[in-house]
Amino acid sequence: MMRHIGCGHTPPAYYVSYGYYYCSNYGKKLHPRLSRTGQKWLALGRRFLQQNMEKGLKDNMQGDVITIPCKRYPNRSVSMSVAKKKLELNNADFKRFAFDTHVPAYLDAGLADLPVSDLLLIGGQPNIEEWADGDTWRQAMDSGVEVGKDWGKQAVQGGKDLVDRAMKRLMSVFK
Repeated sequence: MMRHIGCGHTPPAYYVSYGYYYCSNYGKKLHPRLSRTGQKWLALGRRFLQQNMEKGLKDNMQGDVITIPCKRYPNRSVSMSVAKKKLELNNADFKRFAFDTHVPAYLDAGLADLPVSDLLLIGGQPNIEEWADGDTWRQAMDSGVEVGKDWGKQAVQGGKDLVDRAMKRLMSVFK
């Protein structure tokens, strides 16, 4: 926000009305309730959110295409078009951009590695009115799909490992 002092326009509403509010709340109210793994996820997620935000702003200063990669789930990488140097001048564009940076940050920070207890705490953080916004649901669903896929793969692999161990034990009896 300091970047906007003396530039002739106000910073996007997102910075104060959403970004600062949730960053503060997650740190103050959520952090102490999370497991150690969840606390590490929160710290890393914050860092990735900031890095994604800075990368997007830099991209927009250089051109009209913003790309935010998702390293763990490349299919959740983000690409959007915004007129060069105009991202912070349109509240709707900026909110869409900011929300779009969340899923890659959350996933790359290890959302799928968290216990269910942490996921429930995280999912319970947005204010009830936020759930009336389709963007909140989109973030939750996009993140949840990848977490669900990971958990499904782990369950299948766990089942295979269990069968393999049982077969080895059974075969050792007949040797």
